Amino acid sequence: MRIQSLLISSAACFACLTAAASAAAEPETHDGFFLRMELGAGYLMMPGTVEGGSSSTDVDISGMGAVAGLLLGGTPADGLVIGGGSLASVVSKPKIKVGDIEADADDDLSLSLLGPFVQYYPDPSAGLHFELLLGYASASGTDDDADEAATGFGLSAGVGHEWFVSEEWSLGVAGRFTYASVKYESEVANTTFTQKYTPMVPGILFTATYH
Repeated sequence: MRIQSLLISSAACFACLTAAASAAAEPETHDGFFLRMELGAGYLMMPGTVEGGSSSTDVDISGMGAVAGLLLGGTPADGLVIGGGSLASVVSKPKIKVGDIEADADDDLSLSLLGPFVQYYPDPSAGLHFELLLGYASASGTDDDADEAATGFGLSAGVGHEWFVSEEWSLGVAGRFTYASVKYESEVANTTFTQKYTPMVPGILFTATYH
């Protein structure tokens, strides 16, 4: 979506403010500056309702899509990473069910999440890690304007494992579950319509980490 570049830039600024200054990093140890790039696949489930006047209609949106992430931060304590991140899920022409009517969407759907994260390595020299990100959530058609997005709060939790391929770089896999609660209000013929959704995206990702 059009605001994705802004989300990534904001995450980078947040990480620069929160990353602790550190001494020279030890080889094959999770310490110092942290950068992770993620790419994989996930399944979007996005139930919701459209309310207007005295009526309410159930809506369900779903589909397979790509999931990605960019995380930046620092390591203020052994194995503990704190920073900022931007996560995204994009589904091409998802299935939409409105009441008893089903159809394919004409547009792609994008869900993004921006906010602070913490990640923990129980053993800083090993690859097992746990992650939690909280923050601003936005869902919209990829051709929509930013002010047409349904917005709200979201969180993402994950677990994964990495293997060092050099002194500072590691490659790995991770499982991630993203949840959000978003809404969008519009006015048609002097009637206010409120769309409320709770998107959920379980996904599997390949990761590349500099640490």
